[in-house]
Amino acid sequence: MREEGKSITFGRVVVALTFGFWKAMLNKQHENLWQTVYMDGCVSADTWTTHSYFSADIDFGTKKMATPIPPLKKSVYSDVSDDSYRSTFDELSARLAAENNWFARKKLLLNTLKALEIVIQHENLTARKAGEKVEDSRAEFLKVVPYFIGGVLEKLAEPEISSVEQAIFYVLSAHPEHQEAAERWVEADPKHMKAFRKFLKSNRYYKNLMDDGAKTYSGFPVA
Repeated sequence: MREEGKSITFGRVVVALTFGFWKAMLNKQHENLWQTVYMDGCVSADTWTTHSYFSADIDFGTKKMATPIPPLKKSVYSDVSDDSYRSTFDELSARLAAENNWFARKKLLLNTLKALEIVIQHENLTARKAGEKVEDSRAEFLKVVPYFIGGVLEKLAEPEISSVEQAIFYVLSAHPEHQEAAERWVEADPKHMKAFRKFLKSNRYYKNLMDDGAKTYSGFPVA
C-alpha cells in the first residue's frame, strides 16, 4: 500500500489479507480471542464457534460435506506411452496444487481443455494436408479428455471431493473411483445436485463437452 501511495487503513489491510490467512487465524487455536473480540454479542459461542463458522460452506447455511476418494486400482499416468503427456500431467497438476481453491482450478482446467482441442485440430489439419487419413478432431478430443483429466487428477492425488467445481472434473476422469466419488458427492445433498445443475446451465462449454461426449463416444463418462 505504501508503494502505491495509499494510506494504511483497517479496511485496506483486511481486504489485502488472503482467505487462507483468515482461515488459519480463525481456527481453534485462536478461538478464545475471537469469541471475546468478535463473537461476543453477535452469536452465542456455545451454539456456533468461530471454527464451525469457517468450516461451513460458502453460503454458511450447511456444514461442508466431503466425499472420500478411494485408492485408484489402475494408473492412467503410468499407462500413457507418450512422455509429453506425462510431462503435461506433471506440470498441470503442479499448477493446480499451487491454486488454493477449485474456483481458480476450474478456470485453469477449462482453458487447458480448450487449448488441447485446438492442438488436436491443428495436428489433424496438418496430417490431412499431408495426405494422411485422420479421425474427426472433435471425436478424437472427446476420447482423449477422460484420460487427460484422469492423469492430471491422479497426479494431484486429492483425498476427497468437497465442491461442485471439483466434482465436475472428477466425473470426467477415466478413473472409475473418481467418477463414483463425484457422483456420491452430488447425490449426498439436494443442494449439491442443485449446484451441479446450475453449473451445467451456466457453463455452455462444459455442458457441450458432456453432451457431445455421450453422443459420440460410448466410453465417455456420463454425469
